[in-house]
Amino acid sequence: MDAARHDELLAWVSHLPQFLATALSALFQDEFGADADLRAIGGRAMREMTRLGSSPYSMWRDVALSNPEHVEQALLALEQRLSHLREILRTPALRDEFERANQFRTAALL
Repeated sequence: MDAARHDELLAWVSHLPQFLATALSALFQDEFGADADLRAIGGRAMREMTRLGSSPYSMWRDVALSNPEHVEQALLALEQRLSHLREILRTPALRDEFERANQFRTAALL
């Protein structure tokens, strides 16, 4: 695999999840701080996302500086997909998003 393809793929499978988890963790802090109720009902998804989100800045600063174009593209695509989800939240089209996500997961397991 050449270096450009490597950087592109890592932006999607490593860097994007990290920055998503970081943003979510920071959002939890801003919205809820040390709210015991949130922590009590947060469950596994919150624990895993905030575990990832607590990765050290010193490591991810270098990633952001060394691969910014691909990270920016992945973040923009995620922003657009989240906007799309918000727009279809109350429609049957939301099911399609879950089906697409399951298609990817199923194909990855084959």
